[in-house]
Amino acid sequence: MKDLTLRTQKLETSAFLKPEQGLYISVMPSAASVRNLEPVINVLHSFGVSYTGMPNLHVTVLYSSTSVSDLDQLYKTAEIDPTNIYIANVDKFEYWAGHKNQGVLVLKLNSPQLEKVHYKLRKEGYKVNFPDYQAHMTFVDDLHDQGFNEKRSKQLVKILNGQLSGVLNKLELTGMKAESVS
Repeated sequence: MKDLTLRTQKLETSAFLKPEQGLYISVMPSAASVRNLEPVINVLHSFGVSYTGMPNLHVTVLYSSTSVSDLDQLYKTAEIDPTNIYIANVDKFEYWAGHKNQGVLVLKLNSPQLEKVHYKLRKEGYKVNFPDYQAHMTFVDDLHDQGFNEKRSKQLVKILNGQLSGVLNKLELTGMKAESVS
């Protein structure tokens, strides 16, 4: 059965992967976790913040410019299965300046399961830009464009962490997929 599952996965996801291009692997919140995230979205809306959007909420497992040379080996190593459930413990919301100083609101997560996949792939030779893996879900990637400077952004983070403390403890993540990046 596992053999059939692997072959099916390869057929379903191989269209997203092209040999000799970089690799991006991600997971997204399960339906149950989406319901648990509604209070966060309501708080953001109450402050007039437009968030990333439910279809776009995801957690990056690996982003690497290293070329994918062997698709079969990649699937075997990462154990990519869109039906697997990964558990992530919720840490806290944080403000990050972002690569272009655009202001980013992220929910930091701790997930030994995702870390295992990430570091397993790095051991296989996939190189990353950031040495330490930090699982996180980006809620807003343009706070500054929405009128939130760094100080105001950090106030929003403080409110989110205060209001949602203890309400949101764990998330289920699923739908692992691998895509090519150039």
